[in-house]
Amino acid sequence: MAYATVIDVATTLGRPITDPDEQAQILNWIAKTERIISARLGDLAALDRQILADVISEVVARRARNPDGKRNERIDDYSYTLDAAASAVELTLTADEWARLSQDGSTSGAYMPVLAPAPWLGGRDADATPTGGWA
Repeated sequence: MAYATVIDVATTLGRPITDPDEQAQILNWIAKTERIISARLGDLAALDRQILADVISEVVARRARNPDGKRNERIDDYSYTLDAAASAVELTLTADEWARLSQDGSTSGAYMPVLAPAPWLGGRDADATPTGGWA
């Protein structure tokens, strides 16, 4: 189930998206963005649907504005530079967008490795194999 639509992205861009090839690309980016969010936050149905649609359309619109990931451009005496988020080729959510999606407003949800002490670094059992897990 798509939480954002081509129309949402077009509204964010401030222009219509009428080309069938561009519409297909936008739908692909919407689906990828949903998978990125789902991988970090779990079931998308548990999130606020409107905030989710807003964030997805902003991420996809950012990619549509700069599909090649140009960081800066210069033509004669005119030049411009984009920040890292605006010039990212990947579909990337900003910390603010992650915070808007999370229930408590935090940017948590990233995995952090937790390892048991290794024996050669003063661990408990010299014969034990280091183990680990995810927090």
